[in-house]
Amino acid sequence: MSEIVSYNLSWATQKNVIAGSEWFFVLNCHKHFGKDLKESGLPACTDLAAKGILKNTNFDIMGLQECIKDVTPKFVKYLNLLKNKENGNKKNKIEKKLYDYVMTSEGQANVMTVYKNNLVNGSPKIMKKGNLGIEKDLRPFHVLYFPKINLLFANSHFPHGFTIEDYDNTFKRMFSFKLGNRKVDRIIFVGDFNDGYGYLAERGYIDIELNGIGR
Repeated sequence: MSEIVSYNLSWATQKNVIAGSEWFFVLNCHKHFGKDLKESGLPACTDLAAKGILKNTNFDIMGLQECIKDVTPKFVKYLNLLKNKENGNKKNKIEKKLYDYVMTSEGQANVMTVYKNNLVNGSPKIMKKGNLGIEKDLRPFHVLYFPKINLLFANSHFPHGFTIEDYDNTFKRMFSFKLGNRKVDRIIFVGDFNDGYGYLAERGYIDIELNGIGR
């Protein structure tokens, strides 16, 4: 693999509404690029995000947070269309589906992992998925296994206000599954950790146990 990336796509930006913590960003998107959806069916700044990701990365796997069920799949479709055009297809259609995805939902909250199809035979296996939040603050996660490359890939959207103990307990819960005879060469963990107090940044590592063995 050459590159792993992760982005919080902003629910308000994808819904094209001036709301939430991104209200000022969406306001400026409307000011500079207009409110109308682009030909891709996406709001202007989400459309630009797809172009920017392909221009500045050559990702193999991408974690996305704050996904929207009726918008983010269009984002992946647009990535495929742009990549086809980049590879010489001048028609406005997808001839080769380079990217696919897995989405996990908790209520209206969603995370998505986008991956190149040549990394898998079929689809990655979902080892565990669920909710990291409490009550109405839904925060989805999933842990995927890519057997062709012996990779465990975790993607998550954490609540605000976690202590380091909260993080460690959550990591333990996320990886509390049996691997069986699956071989794991690497674990990659992406997400929006909302580590506002810098606990994880200060410690500099994440404790993960697989089959009861620390990694």
